[in-house]
Amino acid sequence: MKILYPTVVLLFAGCVPGSNELPTMGDEHASEDVDASAAAGAYKDAASPSSPALDRLEQFREPFLAAIESRVGYSTSDVAQAVDAARVKHSLSCLQLAGYTASSQDIEQLVVVDPNPAMTMLDSALDTVTAGQTDVEKIGIPEEHLAACLADAMDNINPRLMLSNLLEEATVEISDQLRTDPKMQAAFEAERSCVVQSGFDGQVLERFSDQEFMASEVVFSFLVDDLGRDDALEELAQLSAQRVTLHSSLQAIEDCADQRLSIERELVVAQQVAYLDAHPGFIDGVADAYLEALVAIAGELDR
Repeated sequence: MKILYPTVVLLFAGCVPGSNELPTMGDEHASEDVDASAAAGAYKDAASPSSPALDRLEQFREPFLAAIESRVGYSTSDVAQAVDAARVKHSLSCLQLAGYTASSQDIEQLVVVDPNPAMTMLDSALDTVTAGQTDVEKIGIPEEHLAACLADAMDNINPRLMLSNLLEEATVEISDQLRTDPKMQAAFEAERSCVVQSGFDGQVLERFSDQEFMASEVVFSFLVDDLGRDDALEELAQLSAQRVTLHSSLQAIEDCADQRLSIERELVVAQQVAYLDAHPGFIDGVADAYLEALVAIAGELDR
């Protein structure tokens, strides 16, 4: 069963009147059988979505990204791997200057981003308690020093964020167009109707949120030695059993979102192509600036 809550957030963020997400249908929908506003609020913290520009870069292959990759000569995957390697090296050097030693493998566990990062707090808690130690504890370096070096690496080696900033004006313009596009508005309306017809109970999201909070409490108690491993695993097993009962409801929401996502992607592609046609030279400028940012990790890229 794949993790569903990021999709749930996107779905209900779109339903919230006045939301900064993609098109809303107006205040008249705030009183639908599904309490969209409450649902979105319950899940924004859990999902921690990144910026819209970054999210769209990873959802599907867009004309913007394809054009940039063809100009710089590196794929998104190439850059991601090089960034990870450069951040590991940066972190190791930082730790060495502070008088600490760690292996590349230790730092990779903390730096390298999982390409499929969809994991709930409950999943993470089960992994932590089962392993018995966190990755940080296994390394044996004071957490404040380790965190400072990792943060420094993230801040100083972040071409992905720079690319997002370079594309921000264009992506915001396209998002504004999507808000008023009749096809997009109709897709959101159809999605809302689908959710209502599915019999979705808004309390499902509240129960999910409660389970996530309880899982975080269990793992915290375990890490500070207030709760033994067996007791922690037993409590997490009970939460897992409760989670199973929510899967069908969450799957119904995701199914409702599929058609809307398909239409959204179709419109984004069309509007990006139109933007490129209307702004000759735009993507060349973005690619040139992005390529300059990649100079810092050129050694990793060219391996």
